[in-house]
Amino acid sequence: FHAVGAAGVPRLVYASSVGAYSPGPKDRRVDESWPTGGIEGAYYSVQKAEVERCLDRFEAEAPDVRVVRLRPGLIFKRDAAAGIRRLFGGPFLPNPLVRPGLIPFIPDTERLVFQAVHSYDVGEAYRIAVVNDDAHGAYNIAAEPVLDPNRIAALLRARTVRVPRRVLHGAADVAWRLRLHPTEASWVDLALGTPIMDVARAREELGWNPRRGPARP
Repeated sequence: FHAVGAAGVPRLVYASSVGAYSPGPKDRRVDESWPTGGIEGAYYSVQKAEVERCLDRFEAEAPDVRVVRLRPGLIFKRDAAAGIRRLFGGPFLPNPLVRPGLIPFIPDTERLVFQAVHSYDVGEAYRIAVVNDDAHGAYNIAAEPVLDPNRIAALLRARTVRVPRRVLHGAADVAWRLRLHPTEASWVDLALGTPIMDVARAREELGWNPRRGPARP
């Protein structure tokens, strides 16, 4: 950030995340004014929140630089399916088994509700943020519909099974400690803690509209 200011770069677009937000509601949407204190104990979230504080200081020190922060939900695309499968299913889950009809159940855990967006649509949001001189501040970036266990189960032709939060967290922790899964349990806290975002500002001020969305059953 200091290098941007020293070089006289006129605009800075930062890749923030929904993970920067403090714990929030899943039954209503929050706009960009929701606190960005992160989710305690989740390293990724804490780091994203700290960078937002750095940006606050940078904006005060370099008022001539136009600063934009994009806060996307989970970013997916078909071409990255193998890597995404390893992150969520671990290295020992074969790709051919991750298909509708072969996954027996989806955990139905309270607050397991989240938003996703295609990488190409995120790229378009960054393009607009760079070229639109009126763009400034933070923008939530996510596609419809919001995903929950029932919708995911319908997509995969699976059934939901009630799993308490502590059981889901404990299973994730054991799998990570046994090196069966690359993602530590704090990501469960992140998924359950982050709020559902309102993307109205990006649509109205940037003219951003995602062309792709999570598949519908």
